[in-house]
Amino acid sequence: MESLLKISLSIGVNLRPCKSTNLIAYGYKSGALWVLFKNNNLYKYPNISKEQYVSLDRCQSKGIWVSKNLVQSKVPCEKYKI
Repeated sequence: MESLLKISLSIGVNLRPCKSTNLIAYGYKSGALWVLFKNNNLYKYPNISKEQYVSLDRCQSKGIWVSKNLVQSKVPCEKYKI
């Protein structure tokens, strides 16, 4: 897999690494949340508020937050294979 820095530069978003069973990193820019999963899929969730991002950033389990607030809620997203 490409380095996190290289991915961040290619999408123009600072991806923050996190300790998670399913996630590698996440980042936020211009109303879009980017989430990089350990299965090498990168997802862009548009129309995410700054408050939602702060909630993710402050929570203890990033994976549970993403699962509950994005995946299970079927928030529209764009998928990119890394």
